[in-house]
Amino acid sequence: EVTKQVLKFLIGFLGVLIVSAFLAPWLHTFLPFKFGRILRRLVMIGTIALVLWLLRARRGSLARLGLEWQRGSLGLLNVGFWGGVFLVVAITLAQWGLGARVWHLKETDIWHWIGYFFKGLGAGLLIAAIEEFFFRGFLFVTLQELWNRKASLIVTNLIYALVHFFP
Repeated sequence: EVTKQVLKFLIGFLGVLIVSAFLAPWLHTFLPFKFGRILRRLVMIGTIALVLWLLRARRGSLARLGLEWQRGSLGLLNVGFWGGVFLVVAITLAQWGLGARVWHLKETDIWHWIGYFFKGLGAGLLIAAIEEFFFRGFLFVTLQELWNRKASLIVTNLIYALVHFFP
């Protein structure tokens, strides 16, 4: 049963890639974004839709993928959020200190910085939710039904790393 689900996902994902490849050039003609960005967003949206469809077809729940609010969830969310903010600030400061990044404060006013902050916050939360849902939820749980926990963890993280290694 799990092997069928993985096969359904792979076939569905191939379909998502094909549909995205046809839609991206058309959308690129009138959207003000780079072609690669449009293609990546289409693949991401299509993959999430595919996972939700497969989950519904299996009569599964989001709780099975780790998406349920439990006691202590707010504390974990708080620790994760502030830990992420700390790491981003620390890495950025290290880059500035090493000369790998230049700060052009005069280029923007305070409203631009506020806009950058909220755009970054929104994008970060959305991307984090999608990645966690797909990789730690769907992919890991599905692989864990096929293999043991350690093998599933290794393969999930290898796939996650590969996806982030290639632009």
